[in-house]
Amino acid sequence: MQTFSFGDLSKPDAIKLLELIDLASSLVKNGDFQVLLTRLGELIPFDRAIQSRADLADLNDYLSITRKWPKEWRKHYEDSAYALIDPVVQVGVSRNFLGKALSWNEAFSIKTPMISFIKEAMDFKLVDGLAIAWKEPNTSIVGLLSLSGKTDSGARSKFILATVMPHLHHALSFIGDPENQILTTREREVINLIADGHNRLVTSRLLLPAASLSTVNQYCTQIIKKLEARNIVHAIMIAFTRRLL
Repeated sequence: MQTFSFGDLSKPDAIKLLELIDLASSLVKNGDFQVLLTRLGELIPFDRAIQSRADLADLNDYLSITRKWPKEWRKHYEDSAYALIDPVVQVGVSRNFLGKALSWNEAFSIKTPMISFIKEAMDFKLVDGLAIAWKEPNTSIVGLLSLSGKTDSGARSKFILATVMPHLHHALSFIGDPENQILTTREREVINLIADGHNRLVTSRLLLPAASLSTVNQYCTQIIKKLEARNIVHAIMIAFTRRLL
């Protein structure tokens, strides 16, 4: 199979790709991630997009920025913990495919999806697309970018996605609405349960899906660090002040 390389891009596309990478670096300090998706759309056509960041230990707890991604589907996806069974996610984060773009159909051919999952996704017109997962070096943090709609899954598009993905992931790590995204969905669930008076063991059992006590302890450590608090009680006070609860 012939490998696509930077030299195979047209000159205009090569310039656009370099500009996109440079823009991703500048957005680490300020700017709007939607601009990056717009620029990406000039290279790879798509109708909808979702860029997410999660820990391999809990793929259903993630930060994300979307473009025209159905809100109802996103909520149902999170409530149903579909990240744990979605072939696009599961194949994408596997060792053999990290950093490699693949079409949704390619992922489905490797890991057969549940029929109910496919039917529900089709109800939201999420039928086919292109995706890539990337892992931060020496960590368990992964990023996943998924494009849906009238997109191209050829060698050119896969090369562009693989080239730009680390930069998009880096940008997502630093930007976004700090009031809404400083804590992940799972971290907000944990701190809300503890704020309601539950101890960590009970909190681990009340989470959906349930988590181990050690996992809840890890979440508390992350919350305290993110909010620059002295302890979890102090973190709750800060969260109330910032209206994160």
